[in-house]
Amino acid sequence: MQATFVEGQRESRLFMAADINHETLAEIVQVTRKHDNEDRLRWDIMKLMNHCSNLLLGPERGVNETKPVPEVKC
Repeated sequence: MQATFVEGQRESRLFMAADINHETLAEIVQVTRKHDNEDRLRWDIMKLMNHCSNLLLGPERGVNETKPVPEVKC
């Protein structure tokens, strides 16, 4: 779910994605970019995933740091 809230002149963007993995998040990024909607990839608030959190950024969980796939790297 994605939502944009406007209060006066301030706009806040929210992204909540339940329990997705890096493949699904990468696909969201690829399709959004394909349709020239990259502005929709800017979020002020992102609900971090729970059950798939170790697979959210990439296919392998790092010991101290997990390396993200290019599409989900900030």
